[in-house]
Amino acid sequence: MRMLSHVASVARGSVGGLTYTANQHHAIVCRARVSPVNPKTQRQSQMRAAFGDAQSLYEALSNADKQAWQDYAETLTFEGALGNYNVTGRSVCLGNLATALYLDDRGFNVGTPAATPPTAPGFLSIADLEVDVPAAVGTGFNISFRNNNAEDVTYYVQRSIAFNTGRRRFKGPWLTETLQQSDLVSGASANIDFLGLNDGSVYFAIVRGISDDAPYRMSRPFIVRAVASETVV
Repeated sequence: MRMLSHVASVARGSVGGLTYTANQHHAIVCRARVSPVNPKTQRQSQMRAAFGDAQSLYEALSNADKQAWQDYAETLTFEGALGNYNVTGRSVCLGNLATALYLDDRGFNVGTPAATPPTAPGFLSIADLEVDVPAAVGTGFNISFRNNNAEDVTYYVQRSIAFNTGRRRFKGPWLTETLQQSDLVSGASANIDFLGLNDGSVYFAIVRGISDDAPYRMSRPFIVRAVASETVV
């Protein structure tokens, strides 16, 4: 445990089976210490392998290509609890490339993974994102959107567990087994159903896009809230 103030107004860390932290009001919060969990699931192993391979591909780049990733990263603005921020070109490269490698391992339609730096600036976008009743017969929800980017894009979507009707904000987890994809050429639209759900329960879904082939650009993650309902026939 570390005392960050001589009057113990701020504490971080664990001691004697207890973990100390601070909430958003800067009040000290104490809870039972929880041992780290490492289930070593198949999906976890796939993601770790993807990051390892992405690291190797990045390190093999020329200094000029690494600088090009840095130049690209400076066109991206991320939003956080403390305001907007930027990350390094290395971080962007590893994140984008590892995603491509992971999706490739899952059987998605992404081209041969390569660490080629993007030339177009900024994030990919998602247009006309909407949530509605399922398009097919069943109980669940439908997500529709359009690719308004110049390049072909693979969009991937997955949903959360069920929550009660009072849940307004997403706090996890995503269910990797619900992952679906939609490969869209420029200007094309998609409709994705999630069926077999609890009528009236709240679900959250994340939609994100990645270029079909290198150089890989990605969209921001878009999170939507849906209430499962039955198709009106």
